[in-house]
Amino acid sequence: MIFSGCVKQDNNVVKVGLIVQATGKAVSIGDDVRQGVYLGLDEVNKDKNIIQVIFEDDGYDQAKAVVAYRKLVDMDGVKTIIGAVYSSSTLAIAPLAEHDKVIIFNPGSGDPKITTAGDFIFRNHALATQKVEELGKYLIKDYNNISTIYDNSNETWVLCEKTLVKVFEDANKIVLSRNPFSLNDMDFKTIVDKIKDENVQLIFVGSHMPQSAEIIKELRAEDINARIVTEDITTVDSDFQKILGSLLEGNIFSGTDFDQNTAPEFWAKYTAKYSKNPSMYSAQGYDNIKILGNIISNTCKDGNSYCIKDELYKIKDYNGASGNITIDPNGDALKPIVIKEIINGKFVKLG
Repeated sequence: MIFSGCVKQDNNVVKVGLIVQATGKAVSIGDDVRQGVYLGLDEVNKDKNIIQVIFEDDGYDQAKAVVAYRKLVDMDGVKTIIGAVYSSSTLAIAPLAEHDKVIIFNPGSGDPKITTAGDFIFRNHALATQKVEELGKYLIKDYNNISTIYDNSNETWVLCEKTLVKVFEDANKIVLSRNPFSLNDMDFKTIVDKIKDENVQLIFVGSHMPQSAEIIKELRAEDINARIVTEDITTVDSDFQKILGSLLEGNIFSGTDFDQNTAPEFWAKYTAKYSKNPSMYSAQGYDNIKILGNIISNTCKDGNSYCIKDELYKIKDYNGASGNITIDPNGDALKPIVIKEIINGKFVKLG
């Protein structure tokens, strides 16, 4: 699928690939990124057609991500890609991009290994382990025990769970049980029955949709009223919110500092175009295409990946829709982490 904004295409347009999930798990997060990119693309191309975005669906699957990458690079001639969201997809295409000298500008993968994936690999997203570490530090002030339920087919969730457990254990708090599940599991009765007898205060749910919602539904159906704690990629998923509704009340989660006050103008444009509120992933997709638009229009007019790489490393205090962005020497954006709670259906910043 090809998108060039509202202006007629010309021969000088620079092709940019977009790889996110439109099928598989966490589809609404992929939609958020795409919508943010397309909103920004219209602005980049408002007066002159600068960028043509070519979209490929990775289906939340690393093998499909590689196929999408090869199509974009080998057939479409793309030298810069925004993507992916699924960390395993990003890690699957990163060595290919580093070898091919193709820019990856990631809008939503949290795996720490992406930090050292290569000189052409950039990320406008906080590390998942950083987010859950800050979550743990907040929780140990008021709670004494926790149990975890997490997707052990996803390496990022495994790392998040280990990080959170370590924070609790280092503080001499009690980890009552650690409950992994497999990629396609949708029946959590055994885990729920086990937790029901634990008198647990907190339950960490480390999973994407649809499992994340099913786990919480099954917990609440058994009158397990422990506080649910998550990382923001779980909680901001609009499908997750729609399915669970009031069952999410009191959910505590960690994430980057983004709300309507971060960038009111972006928030208004996004809601007007898509009739829904943006998530951090919408804002990061928007920022990525806007940053690339600035670089290509001002400096790297032919889309040369070496030129774009050098310019991305120069990004300092960029005032983006997702907040202030500075790219560090590893290609990661530095982002502050905050803790939020769902109170009366709204995300409320704590402390």
